[in-house]
Amino acid sequence: MSENSEAEKGGSTGLFDELQHEVSQEAQPMLTFIIKNYKQILMAVGALVVVIAAYGIYDYSAKSSLQAARAELGDIIVNKDGAERLTALEAFVAKAPEEVRSAALFEMVRLQSEAGDADKVLAAWERLSGVLTGDMALVARLGKAQALATAGKAEDALAVMEGVESSAPESFKTYATLQLALVAEQAGKLDRALAAYEGLLAESANADKEHFSRKITALKARIAAKG
Repeated sequence: MSENSEAEKGGSTGLFDELQHEVSQEAQPMLTFIIKNYKQILMAVGALVVVIAAYGIYDYSAKSSLQAARAELGDIIVNKDGAERLTALEAFVAKAPEEVRSAALFEMVRLQSEAGDADKVLAAWERLSGVLTGDMALVARLGKAQALATAGKAEDALAVMEGVESSAPESFKTYATLQLALVAEQAGKLDRALAAYEGLLAESANADKEHFSRKITALKARIAAKG
């Protein structure tokens, strides 16, 4: 069975189960989760039209600009690939109604991430941060922080993660705190990373305690060495 099929079947387990699975994996970037599950994310905002277009159950009407835009986006995703799809999406985003723009931007993030275009990935996450609301805005801010960190802007990424961590719902709190700890360490803010890991240790399940304890011990040694 394909990876996408497994991801689609796993949608019912909820974001929290997926995020908990990531906690024990030391080197997993947040984009791995977001990109792997981008179809579920798009379905969560009611914007994924790939399946709808493929099975012909969406009533496209020339009288409705929104329906026409959904039809155009569905055609791009179903019938175009690679660079051709990305070019078409860029043109689509420039004119698309707000209701479907976020779906196109998520697909652009996926394609640009695969192409390794860090600047365009960051730009797309920034645009998503500006148009999404609620939990989906939180996902976009997580993506933006990871893009900043990947671009070597760790302090900017940390500033974004501070806001994410402080406002995250309980179902996202552990994951947000873990990403804050990783970014803080990357930015050289060892005291902040230490505090985050200590908080994670206090709240963690037994399976994660050894990992967090090792990180805390290592960070304390580094802080002591710096004097």
